Amino acid sequence: MAGSTFEYSALRTDVKEIRLLTLLPGLFEDDLQLRLRHVELKQPGEPTVSRLSIAELQKTLPAGHHVHETSQYQFRYLFDRDDTYETSWSHPDENVDPSAYQPLSETPTPEYEPSFEALSYTWGNANELETAFIVNEEETRQSCGKLKIRRNLAQALRHLRYESASRTLWTDALCINQNDDLERSSQVQLMSNIYQYAMRVVIWLGPASANSSLAMSTLQYLGQQLEIDSKHIRYRSPGASEPDWFRSVCPLPYDKETWQAIENLVHRDYFERLWIWQEVSLANSRAVVFCGKDEVPWQILGRAIVCLKTKDVLPSATLRNRLFMVEAVTHDRRDFYLRLLLIISRERKCSDPRDHIYGIMSIAGPALSRHIMPDYTKDTAKLFQEVAEIYVETTNRLDLIACCDLSLPNPRHLASWVPDWHIPLNTYRLSTFMLASGISSSEARFLDDALLTKGFTVATVGSVSDGFGCDLKRMFHRMKTMRPRDADEAYVTGGSVFEAFLRTLRVGYLDETWPTLSAPTYEEWQDDFWERVVDSDETLLNDAEFMWCLNLIKGRMMIRSTAGHIGLGPPNTHPGDIICTLLGLQSQLMIRRASSDTYQIVGECYLHGTDNCIPFLGPLPDGWIPFYDKRDSGYGVARKYRKPSTGEVIEDDPRLPPLREWERFHRESQPDDRGSFACFRNKRTGGVINADPRLTATALREMGLEVEDFCFV
Repeated sequence: MAGSTFEYSALRTDVKEIRLLTLLPGLFEDDLQLRLRHVELKQPGEPTVSRLSIAELQKTLPAGHHVHETSQYQFRYLFDRDDTYETSWSHPDENVDPSAYQPLSETPTPEYEPSFEALSYTWGNANELETAFIVNEEETRQSCGKLKIRRNLAQALRHLRYESASRTLWTDALCINQNDDLERSSQVQLMSNIYQYAMRVVIWLGPASANSSLAMSTLQYLGQQLEIDSKHIRYRSPGASEPDWFRSVCPLPYDKETWQAIENLVHRDYFERLWIWQEVSLANSRAVVFCGKDEVPWQILGRAIVCLKTKDVLPSATLRNRLFMVEAVTHDRRDFYLRLLLIISRERKCSDPRDHIYGIMSIAGPALSRHIMPDYTKDTAKLFQEVAEIYVETTNRLDLIACCDLSLPNPRHLASWVPDWHIPLNTYRLSTFMLASGISSSEARFLDDALLTKGFTVATVGSVSDGFGCDLKRMFHRMKTMRPRDADEAYVTGGSVFEAFLRTLRVGYLDETWPTLSAPTYEEWQDDFWERVVDSDETLLNDAEFMWCLNLIKGRMMIRSTAGHIGLGPPNTHPGDIICTLLGLQSQLMIRRASSDTYQIVGECYLHGTDNCIPFLGPLPDGWIPFYDKRDSGYGVARKYRKPSTGEVIEDDPRLPPLREWERFHRESQPDDRGSFACFRNKRTGGVINADPRLTATALREMGLEVEDFCFV
């Protein structure tokens, strides 16, 4: 079938107009024949919600029973009991009307028009092309032109094509004129609607391989054995055939061939692509995964991936590391906040660096996403700096600057406080485990290309060890032989140097600080796990807990301050570098003088014994321990303080003065909140802030503290 190159006609911009692709029927080997038509994308009606909230439903349950909301798809209610792993979709009290806990109706309903499926796939090699023919009416199939499409899309269309019926799809490569930057910008803004309003999202992993059918069937069976709730906790699926498979301690009875099939499947290029993240997150429960002709519902495959990732033991370290990447796609989009989204997007592949921003905006919080509109005419460096500025100004937090690393290439000549999201970090984030400046606000401002902040100097680097590197086996063998020369001496902030060293390897992630997440105690880490490290061989690389620890220190350097502190520094740390705590930043920061009054950011760091505002508020009063607790509602964690000797638990830092004109205000966390936050309400004005008013620069100065100014370039 001959023809000239197809020419797109312009989409209307006064309404939400998109193109839909009609895939005409044919045999597998036939030419690809398509029709493109313009349609208005209208918002579906919202389904009526008549069921009880989870809090209301919990009140109807007998003692010892609990209800959980399943993750993302349909948001079903799952019931269980304290003394058993048994679960049920039915309320234990038969007198409770089932309408009180019915699944939510999904958007769109079957009556919604236009009805279409949205394709989620990876573009593939730009040099491997096939021809698709655009035709007019289905009966005559008169050619309107042809388009070159990449082979991976052509393979997907051939596998999805029906022999005797048409199929309506939306796919970005064909439904957006990729040569028109203005159209790309406007259509990317609609992509969240497209994937939300699609009757079904079709996920294409690629053509079948020798063992892909084995992997798909194995994962389908595994995913049917468990359910995941909105906090990503695993439960036995009601009526599960394998009642213990959902547990992390339960090994899976797979042979070498099956494990290899699974590893091959999760290593497919699809899972590395950035755009799949929003496409899958916005899908409804009808989303389906195709690999060749094999298909599995996405929600079942996702549950299988979560189950695998959380297993204590897996057959290889490469599989475990890959599952860390793949499992992120399975999380409920309500869990995501912008910093986390950007960190994960940095590890994903996209052809345009600007898509590290634009590809996640539809699942970011509204306070930020409304300030960042896709614009493919904008310079990438300018976009990255604007995002950093908008984040700081909108949130009054400095979390994004902890994503900077002076050791990475800087082809865009960005300021040291602006992360280049197109260049992956070699290190894992530490801020998850720290609260260096409490729940504080940054009070930062910008002067030309400089960032002006406030905070405190903590220490100066005295010595630096060789970096841990990124090769897990080499890291393991180095870890086996590491022991400070002065291990038995007293540490500068208490305990022994060896204890500080062991705690540093976990960035303080132990039971006393994280009691609700089943972290090990220090004694368990020292007496049991650490002995296993010293005495074990490379099979320990398959252990989930140890692999987590290796990933935490990967790429970093062990440092000692001039005062004797032990810590983890970023790559390229030098003696003489400075560790600081900045208001509005959860982690500590390694910085370097650029001039007499300016600094460069070297990267995120951790210095044992100086977290939790200690450099400026001092140690906690005797007996008090900071810890993270689960929130009563919403997501994230709440910082609290407890005194083990009495069992007393308080929310306020015992080192701070009374709130006076402020009071704590409890609300459910929102997408624009960070993981650790607290709200305070002014008793006089009623104004609400999400930072402690006693940790402002003014309030700290009134307490007699010398708050420093830092200028980053």
